[in-house]
Amino acid sequence: MYPISPTHGALTMSTREIAELTGKRHDHVLRDARNLLAELQSPQVRGDYQDGQGRTYPMLLLDKSQSICLVAGYSAQYRMAIITRWQELEQSARPKSQLEMIAQMAIEAARIERQVEAVQQQVALVDQQVKDIAAGAIPPGWQTIRNLSAESGLSEQKTRDLIKAFGVHSKKVPFMTPGGIVTNATVADEADFFRAVGVVIHEATRPMRSKYWYHPKLGRFERREVA
Repeated sequence: MYPISPTHGALTMSTREIAELTGKRHDHVLRDARNLLAELQSPQVRGDYQDGQGRTYPMLLLDKSQSICLVAGYSAQYRMAIITRWQELEQSARPKSQLEMIAQMAIEAARIERQVEAVQQQVALVDQQVKDIAAGAIPPGWQTIRNLSAESGLSEQKTRDLIKAFGVHSKKVPFMTPGGIVTNATVADEADFFRAVGVVIHEATRPMRSKYWYHPKLGRFERREVA
């Protein structure tokens, strides 16, 4: 919607906005406005606007009486649209009472407080992540995929497959690589993981002539000797 403009302290509505509110072509509204002002022997207050392609076109600025007089011959629906728009303008331009200003300040203070709380929560989250990284990030009783692979004799891929197939508790934690790069590493509950390993070894078909074991949930897998 096109804004209603203050002109020398008075509120005005542009012919461009009147055209939009009434669904009429602006050149027709502009023509009617010029005829009206000529008939009333009122000076024209000119303005301009740009279309979507940056081209400039003229428009007129009308006060409340002029704009309502202009649409007097329009349908009741269009007249009501103009009247409603003027009521909105006058309401927004009306000086607020002390009580209204206090209420507005309270609303604004509550909004700022919510923003501050959101920022504080984000800062606390980042701070905790930094502490986790500094502390090694891996909680007691949990191990990385690489460590579990080394301790179980399974490849890292089969370690991941086992965690997924048996629903071993796992999660992502921030982790700092030897090169100082912070990334997310998958860790799994060590006790939960090795219980699943025990089930696999008990249920798997042991290798006879090949080095591969077989389990329905893991397929073929190899177990390295663990030191």
